[in-house]
Amino acid sequence: LVGIYLGECVTTGIVCGIGAKSEAKRVGIVNILFNLCKAALILTAVVMLHRTGLLDGIWDQTIHSGGIANANTVFNLSCAVLLLPCVGIYEKLSHKLVKDEPAAAGKYDEMLDALNPVFISTPAMAFGRCYDLLLVMYQLARTNISRAFDLLTGCEQEILKQIEEDESYINSMADHVSNYLVQISATITSHYHVEIMNYYFSAITEFERLGDHAVNISEIASDLHEKNSSFSKTALAELAELRNLLDRILDHTGEAFRKQNLSEARRIEPLEEVVDDLVN
Repeated sequence: LVGIYLGECVTTGIVCGIGAKSEAKRVGIVNILFNLCKAALILTAVVMLHRTGLLDGIWDQTIHSGGIANANTVFNLSCAVLLLPCVGIYEKLSHKLVKDEPAAAGKYDEMLDALNPVFISTPAMAFGRCYDLLLVMYQLARTNISRAFDLLTGCEQEILKQIEEDESYINSMADHVSNYLVQISATITSHYHVEIMNYYFSAITEFERLGDHAVNISEIASDLHEKNSSFSKTALAELAELRNLLDRILDHTGEAFRKQNLSEARRIEPLEEVVDDLVN
């Protein structure tokens, strides 16, 4: 039993430490400390009880699976009660052994860190993290398009700055997800997983293009502002109709990707044809 406790604490410590943040590593450290103390406590108790003769009646008996289970239960419950006052000490030691990491520089760094190589052996988890970032990419691109349209009626430097900042996040996410998918591709064999990977590569390209379009519109708005030029009321009214139509298309796009909803996807092309007519 003592060997199991020691082996378990090492295994847990390794798992908690692979590509993990400070808090996860501290969990592993606390587990190691607890199991070491538990092992020491059990060995001390058994030696003392044996020397006093209290275990003579069972010392040479053969133990079966039921006895092992009962002994394990007694040891674990006893150690949990006896070591409960030491929880605070374990916490302090874990903070001394594992220092806090520097604060993340960007607000999406935690999501980018979730693209951890440790999950690649489990494609469902790896793809799930890619999916989360792709949703953020889509939402950032869509928000930027809305901001860019707002600039056509009044150019504000703060909005331009927000568009540029979020565009840099979109590009960073595109690079990270693409690299992560390349790593996943080396391990997957299922045709289903290959289809997901190709689908995500396509989504990266399209969401990045949405962000680029938002930047292009904002640059046009900025250029008009610098030249002290603007659209007529009639043109702005037509652009408002176009914007409403694009909002509907982007609504369907988001739902189609988020829920794999084919009915939402089928609504996009007819609306896109109307967009072509309006643009002409």
